[in-house]
Amino acid sequence: MPLKKLVAGLLLCLCFNTLSAQNTIYQGIVKEDSGSPLEFANVTLFSLNDSTLIDGTVTDAAGRFALVGDSTNVVLRIMSMGFEDRAINNPDTYLGDIILVPATYRLGELEVKGVRPLATQTGDGVRVAISGTYLANTGTALDVLGRMPFVSKTGSAIEVLGKGSPLIYINGRQVRDMSELDQFASSQIKSVDVVTNPGARYASTVNSVIRITTLAPAGEGFSISDRTTVGYKHYAYLFEQINLNWRKNGFDIFGMLNYEHYRERPGFSNSTTQYLKSGTVQHNSVGRDFAKYPVYQGKFGMNCLLSSHNFGLCYDFTFKPAMTSGTSLTDRYIDNIFTETLENNYDSRQHRRQHIASAYYVGEIGKWRLSANFDALWQANDRHNAEH
Repeated sequence: MPLKKLVAGLLLCLCFNTLSAQNTIYQGIVKEDSGSPLEFANVTLFSLNDSTLIDGTVTDAAGRFALVGDSTNVVLRIMSMGFEDRAINNPDTYLGDIILVPATYRLGELEVKGVRPLATQTGDGVRVAISGTYLANTGTALDVLGRMPFVSKTGSAIEVLGKGSPLIYINGRQVRDMSELDQFASSQIKSVDVVTNPGARYASTVNSVIRITTLAPAGEGFSISDRTTVGYKHYAYLFEQINLNWRKNGFDIFGMLNYEHYRERPGFSNSTTQYLKSGTVQHNSVGRDFAKYPVYQGKFGMNCLLSSHNFGLCYDFTFKPAMTSGTSLTDRYIDNIFTETLENNYDSRQHRRQHIASAYYVGEIGKWRLSANFDALWQANDRHNAEH
């Protein structure tokens, strides 16, 4: 055999082996404890090193899945509505049957054994009923979305598996500020549509959409609700939200005020060593920071809900002043001999302001359906730093 062909063959085999080592296929079947397969279960593969999402999919009607990822330092996570989540570190390539145990939820004085709510396939994705299921008591809209098929939630970031960040709509109005999902109660949601194949009604650049449909408002008149969260991390922190609403004959006027008070004082220490021709230089640093992040937010608007035409206006403002200060001491050693101590003090102040004015319309005229969103955004961000 000519030498060139032999070398080419060896390189081809080496490339194939490298790809095989890096692209391991993980397969299995997700079932409930009765042996029935679980459809629409989220199966995701993450890196154990930095929790990066490697691949994700949803089980089919037979509960089967297949993922492609690294062969080591990974964790496989399985999540299905109404069942306990399960994680498997460094799984085998074929896992066989994976049994999920029904979750138990405590609602007041009642203990309810979780049953997966009905998820139905639609022409462009999947629809999940929220009202009347345990998901209505999950907490916020953001918590609900983290339990949906095809959806992965990391912190406050929402991603549709294989499709990236989705457009999110509430009753036809596009959500511009993700913090709105954390201020919206799960008990107000009727259903969630996860659209994995957006049609012509969306721009060609849109890869996925989540549509949230809320329950029809009950009763008329004036209402007020309050949500308070307190905790402790270095200092006590507070989250306070007040919602106001007046409703009559399908006409809503609403308002929301939100205040957050958060402080922390993290400490740090590090050591660096430089190996130079002139000798070894070592720096040992210790310090402590103090940070304060208050949030002031408000929202005011109106909705008009008619049989075939819905429209509304909304004004949203956010003010986030932040202050961070700290000090650090650095000891310098040259060839293991102490030479000096360096002190550094800094102070940083930042003010972020955002104003959003929005309007939307959703209506039906004969066989035609019209949906429109209009938004005006103004932002300002100033920062002042001092260091000595």
